[in-house]
Amino acid sequence: MSSHSYKKTIKKAAPGSEVFEKACPLFVPLVEEGWCSRHPSRLIVREYLSGFKGKKYDTIILGCTHYPLLKKLIRRELPGLKIIDSARATAEEVASMLSKTGMLNKKGKGGAAFIVSDAPGKFRKLGRELLGLKISKIDVKRF
Repeated sequence: MSSHSYKKTIKKAAPGSEVFEKACPLFVPLVEEGWCSRHPSRLIVREYLSGFKGKKYDTIILGCTHYPLLKKLIRRELPGLKIIDSARATAEEVASMLSKTGMLNKKGKGGAAFIVSDAPGKFRKLGRELLGLKISKIDVKRF
């Protein structure tokens, strides 16, 4: 957030626009603990977003890959706003670039590999609960 990259890019594309930034450092641990629908998360989301209520905003950008997992709570606090998921937008842009350069795999579904810095069992549980993924095998490699 300290780079203000979203703000700079938006102001360049739409000079008359107003852009407000808000750091939400507790969102990441809430997601990583699997607390996306727990009551404390609702309170934290409400607290972080309270300054945006009643303002004339039309769009909110979720500037971290963890934040879309809190989208339901964010939408509850800021109904009517367009929500841009930066992770999805990035994936769509990568797919577009791969397609334009002839590098997009159209022959079948690819695989997934995950590298995690926390407990593998915890990741398996979060993958199932939050992402709808069945992660059946985890190889642990210690560094």
